[in-house]
Amino acid sequence: MNSSTEYEEVLKLVSELSIDKLHSFPGNDAAPLDGKTLYTSPNSVVYLEGLATDNEPALNNSPRKNELCVVKTVKEEAFCYLLSKEYKILKELNHPHIIKPIDFCHDRALKEQTASLYLPYYPKGELFQLVKSKNGLGEPLSCLYLKQIASAIEYLHEMNIAHRDIKLENILIDDSSNLKLIDFGFCYLSQYQFDEEQNKDIQTKVLESSIEANIMGTAGYLSPELIELTNSGVLAICESTDKIAEKLEILKAGDIFALGVTLFTMVVGVAPFATASKNDANYRALLLGKKRRCDWFWKKHIVAKSMNEKGLLSEEFKNLVEEMLDPNLSDRMGITSVVNHPFLNKFAQSSCDEVYSSY
Repeated sequence: MNSSTEYEEVLKLVSELSIDKLHSFPGNDAAPLDGKTLYTSPNSVVYLEGLATDNEPALNNSPRKNELCVVKTVKEEAFCYLLSKEYKILKELNHPHIIKPIDFCHDRALKEQTASLYLPYYPKGELFQLVKSKNGLGEPLSCLYLKQIASAIEYLHEMNIAHRDIKLENILIDDSSNLKLIDFGFCYLSQYQFDEEQNKDIQTKVLESSIEANIMGTAGYLSPELIELTNSGVLAICESTDKIAEKLEILKAGDIFALGVTLFTMVVGVAPFATASKNDANYRALLLGKKRRCDWFWKKHIVAKSMNEKGLLSEEFKNLVEEMLDPNLSDRMGITSVVNHPFLNKFAQSSCDEVYSSY
């Protein structure tokens, strides 16, 4: 490290990463800027590219030739690190509702290093766009989709991995209308080993360790305990050996909270609150209802109140949301309890394609 100024710049960049700088991979909901490019930002570009033909070498793990894949290319060391980490983790995972990477390349030879991640292209796009276009999906399809994402999260948690950025925008709809969880750059697992392919300078090591210790996620989905850590100025959760297990449990509980926000938004069509803060009126209503054991939140949230009065929200759904959004980390249900909750068995088994087509 050349100076304290450089160190401060590294930490500033790390703190900015938590404000959702890495865009998800859109489907056909994002109009290509030039017929091929889907998204651009100062540090990244997302575009479509054809997979190998019979006369060209196929990409690793390519499921289909002569079809499009999504390529995300980033620059700057921090973003390259996150994309590299995402690929290394994704290629080791095997779950039907977690996206499988096709290939990855990291070019350090250029003056400004770049990295590219290749993923399958799903034209139906993000779950967020479906929820937005339909003003909510109601309970039947949301229940089927919750089963899929909860199954993926259960798989991750059993492997001691916390995703740290679960949200509608990070869930894609595949060709069979099933879901794929994406964007693993922010995820945390205690066993993750930093890339030791090259001798790294102190600045690089500080950058990578700071990213791993930093609070990651998207504001509207962050649990109250993570917001409190951020607001207190303590961006890092202690990385000492005796605290790693504690950190992992905090982050797993944060995944459950984010999944609760996701479920509510899927069913109702709008978020339960802007942030899990006492300054947010809807969140205060949730706290008050929990304290008094009453339906206060469901009477105060404008859209949920209307749906509740029309009989569109079941008791099973409301109970599950309240348990997943419990403000007390120690009382919030774990993923196993989510998977076994009565709401997930409320509707007859149907294929997602069948239910999706009815929308």
